[in-house]
Amino acid sequence: MQSQITDLRTLSCRIAEKTAEGEVPVAAGFWREKLRALLVNAKELIATVRTHLRRMYWANFNTRLFLLNELAELEYGLRPA
Repeated sequence: MQSQITDLRTLSCRIAEKTAEGEVPVAAGFWREKLRALLVNAKELIATVRTHLRRMYWANFNTRLFLLNELAELEYGLRPA
């Protein structure tokens, strides 16, 4: 069970990286939807992804802020799933 949790954390962080690094808006949108679908079903991973995004200094600052905002909306139920 612990292995599955670790795998989900790793997967969610990798998808967040792909989303933040998406240079083409269509690619970023694709990965953003994948990340959202994963986190809707595993809300306990939101904190992990948030921390990972904060540490992604090489990614575009505005993109990171946008993603952090979306995570907050999802976490607090401000946007319908």
